[in-house]
Amino acid sequence: MTTPIPHLLLRGGNTFDSSARTFSPRDVLCRDGRFVTAAADEAGAVLACEGMYIVPGLIDCHVHLTSSGAG
Repeated sequence: MTTPIPHLLLRGGNTFDSSARTFSPRDVLCRDGRFVTAAADEAGAVLACEGMYIVPGLIDCHVHLTSSGAG
């Protein structure tokens, strides 16, 4: 049996506005694994993201697969 993932509100994170070509803070709701328009009353959990960037699909791909991770 799987546990349903609560709707997660990412509060105040910087998101990219492609028309203005700038980042600005806003709330983003993650519902069923997808980012949707924010609706605070739907959130099951809230994550404070002030000063952080919300960039779906961007990952840190700089890894050393042969490294132990120490040092």
